[in-house]
Amino acid sequence: MEKVFGEDLPDGLWCAAFVRGILNKAGVKLPSWYKNCNSNSCSEVKAAAGSNAFTDYTKARPGDLIIFNSSRGEARHIGFVESIKDGVVTTIEGNSTDARVCRRQYDVNNISRINCYIRLTE
Repeated sequence: MEKVFGEDLPDGLWCAAFVRGILNKAGVKLPSWYKNCNSNSCSEVKAAAGSNAFTDYTKARPGDLIIFNSSRGEARHIGFVESIKDGVVTTIEGNSTDARVCRRQYDVNNISRINCYIRLTE
């Protein structure tokens, strides 16, 4: 078990808890659709987001959430959009590869990897 922001989570399942914990620590008012999501479920966050989820990267902005696909095309990982410039999205993610928290970059056209973006407004 790992402890993330005071929650015991199964090993390897804390990227969504990291995102939620950072939002709470930053004082971001969570939208009602997000408040009831399981803190370690990326697919639940995506499903609850409804119309706040979108795939057009040109609409994404810093602070939006980004959801990534597993190799089977399922919503499996989540992080924050830090910036988008010159066709590259820079993210901040928890539980990514060998690093606990890291900054990563992705080609915005990699639709097999990037599932969607989520705006945290209702």
